[in-house]
Amino acid sequence: MHADSIRQLVACLESFRERPAMYLGKIDVECADQWLSGFELAVNVLLGRDDLNVRQRALTSRGWSWSARRPSAEMVERGLSPAAVIDELLLIECEVLRQRIVA
Repeated sequence: MHADSIRQLVACLESFRERPAMYLGKIDVECADQWLSGFELAVNVLLGRDDLNVRQRALTSRGWSWSARRPSAEMVERGLSPAAVIDELLLIECEVLRQRIVA
């Protein structure tokens, strides 16, 4: 139903992954978290609320904990660089969107 829209959103995130400074101004995890929060909100308005089970699977399949806090905190605690955290967050969001096509 929304497959074309989802593919366009994934393409946007892939573009972000290639040029994060263009989207954020500087490579900063907090800025990326805020940008992604707004992105997720817009996606939920456009496509309807996502299935939290899909989000949980996307996180845990990549080795991250499912909790109430943003996964970026755990990523920083594990020693990932800001650029690596941002890339991982974008990969997770891409996976959540791709699962919407499958569902």
